[in-house]
Amino acid sequence: MIVETFGMTRFTDASVERAAEAMDLEGRASVSFATGERSTTARETTTRRDEGKGGGEARLLSGETFTQNVNPARALTVGLTTTYMSINRNYYDALEARRRLNHEVSPPSSPSREGVRVSETSATEPWVSPTKRQAGNSREVVHDRYLLDKVLGRGSFGKVVLAYDLAEDKHVAIKVIERSQRADAAVAQEIAFLRETGGESVDEKLEMSLEDVHAMNLPGKDACVRLLDVFMHQTEKLGGGYQCLVFEIMSHSLYDLLRVTNLSGVSIKLVRKFAIQIMRALEYTKSLGIIHCDIKPENVLLCHPERSAVKLIDFGSACKCGKQQFSYVQSRFYRAPEVMLGMQYGPAIDMWSAGCMMYELRTGKPLFTGWSEHDQLCRIEATLGRVPRSMFDRIPTEYRARYFDEDGGIEPSPEALRAAQKSDSSVPAPGSRPLAKVLYDELAKRGSVSAQAQAAMDDVDDPMESVEHREKMHAAAGMSREDGRFDEEHEVLLALISRMVTLDASKRITPEQALAHPFFFPLSTKSVAAENHRKSLQEPKAKRLSSIPDMSSVDAMNAREVSGGVGERFTFEHGRK
Repeated sequence: MIVETFGMTRFTDASVERAAEAMDLEGRASVSFATGERSTTARETTTRRDEGKGGGEARLLSGETFTQNVNPARALTVGLTTTYMSINRNYYDALEARRRLNHEVSPPSSPSREGVRVSETSATEPWVSPTKRQAGNSREVVHDRYLLDKVLGRGSFGKVVLAYDLAEDKHVAIKVIERSQRADAAVAQEIAFLRETGGESVDEKLEMSLEDVHAMNLPGKDACVRLLDVFMHQTEKLGGGYQCLVFEIMSHSLYDLLRVTNLSGVSIKLVRKFAIQIMRALEYTKSLGIIHCDIKPENVLLCHPERSAVKLIDFGSACKCGKQQFSYVQSRFYRAPEVMLGMQYGPAIDMWSAGCMMYELRTGKPLFTGWSEHDQLCRIEATLGRVPRSMFDRIPTEYRARYFDEDGGIEPSPEALRAAQKSDSSVPAPGSRPLAKVLYDELAKRGSVSAQAQAAMDDVDDPMESVEHREKMHAAAGMSREDGRFDEEHEVLLALISRMVTLDASKRITPEQALAHPFFFPLSTKSVAAENHRKSLQEPKAKRLSSIPDMSSVDAMNAREVSGGVGERFTFEHGRK
């Protein structure tokens, strides 16, 4: 790392070594330090070099000379300034040389399984994309350090591009947004939220309260994506350009994980491991007064394709509590009823979305799949019953007239009427499809635990997998088929989801309450296995899970579904295409 202090450059030992290695690769002269086992370049660029002596001697600023076998104590004391200046100059010379050679040499990839690209966005993938490219097509270097490669994804905001950080020798993901008056304001707000969740609030230099100190120590901070850098890329167009946000590289999304399972869901054990991290992230954002406003499987990414650690991404729709800017937020399948009914909303809408997502992770299918907001409300009413009077009285008159009948029930949507007519049946009555029945039917339809649960059962390293527990899961297969009742674990999961998708936001469970729910402690609290399980949940990165399916099949699916430039080489010249 290089730190600027009062115009002077300071280096850490690691940066000195990296600089030395980079210069050695460029064929620079090196000076042997200590035993000579490790070489560090220290070529004096501002003083006279004696060419007659083979270039092996240079002068320190003190006037003394040192040769190829210089005493390290002298080079790091009286010659320290000269040594650092030499390393500084040669480090950037090497960086520039690498940049000039980028047409011929690709940056090194992180280790990966031979011949397999394990993730579309993972740092463990080979540098070459599976899509067909022209070998001579050059890569573009921006901000003097980021070597652009392929497009990883796109949305209404812009594109996400895989890049290589030449300064740090690692892959990064760059979110590229074309500048406009509206986009600039939205990006500035997103950057503010990302810096706040990363512990870099604009008010961080002010004296923090005890609540702020507590929030900074919450484990959910590590469950939010990290913003590494921000820069502006200017174009020739007047007032044009791109806002660029640099993020740590991540793996696939939880939706990609569901696609790997053929939309049949993952094991309840894996749902538990994902859910506790999401709850911690929501506890952390709530403590900062931030509402994410777009919780869904696509916005929760695996940190590694073979581990259960996840992070929450995309704060582009986020807002502060009490400062809602938009009435239209959240994706429809995960949209809370208070949002659809034009009411004031708060952090509870994130809990509603998280509850819908937990159901989807277990079953592979969204909980409410309305074709429109009206149809979505009808489906919610059919499962959760009528809107309670305490909530109904707070609905704006405009929305009451739009969706409700005189008795306070939701009018059938056009989609519901067409479906009833097609099947020659009646429109589902309020509460006619309770959540327990919906969950049971969906698990029964998919054979419940299938391959994912079998993988979980075979994970002998998991402290949760006692012989008794394994026999229970085998016999129950996710539920008891004989009497039509859930097993204990699914009963607790159902209880948690029911509290997360409560219609009245004031009665909905909070992240803090959810973290204390029995679902996260499925065995007896007195058992050693449960204690070990709780410890493993506190360190999700440390445990490798055999229950994570092979994610390489997602890449094949993505290759078949390439659209909108995804997978193609990115350049700002063609960035608008």
